[in-house]
Amino acid sequence: MAGSVSALLASLLALGGASELKGDALKNLMCESCHVVMNSFAKDVKYLTETGKMWKQKDLEQRLSISCSDPGLPQGAFAQACAALLEDYGKAIMRDVSARWDEDSEYFEEDIAPKEYCRSIGVCKEGHVSINQMIANSDRKEKDLKEEREAKEREKAKKEKET
Repeated sequence: MAGSVSALLASLLALGGASELKGDALKNLMCESCHVVMNSFAKDVKYLTETGKMWKQKDLEQRLSISCSDPGLPQGAFAQACAALLEDYGKAIMRDVSARWDEDSEYFEEDIAPKEYCRSIGVCKEGHVSINQMIANSDRKEKDLKEEREAKEREKAKKEKET
C-alpha cells in the first residue's frame, strides 16, 4: 500500500506543477480533498453493506489509490493535497473503511459521514469553511456591497433633485 500511495503522490505532484503547497493552504485543500474522497467511499460502503458485500484488502488498496482521480476533485493543487492526504491518512482511511465490515467493530455497518469523519481523523479542524462556502460568502458580500452602493447613489440622486 505505502508503495502505491508514494508512487501516486509522486505522479500527482508532477501533475500539480512545480510549486508545492505548504501550511494552511495545504491543510485546507487536504480537508476539501478528504470530503470528496470520503463522500465517494461513503456511497461505496453504503452499497456494499446493504448488499452484504465487502472489498478484499487488495481491492480496498486499489480503490484508495484511485481516489484522487475522482472527477469531483479538481486537478493541480487539489491533486497535490489529495496525494498528501493519502500519504498521511491512507492507512487510517483503509482501517476505518474496513471496520464497516468487522462484526466486532463499533463501526460495523455504520455509514460514513464525510465531514465528521475528516474532522475525527484530524484532517479538518472545527469551524473549517469550505471553498464553496468561501465563494458563496464572497458573492453574498459583493452583492450586499453593490446594493448598498446603489442605495447610496439613489439617496444622493434624490437629494440632488430636491436641491
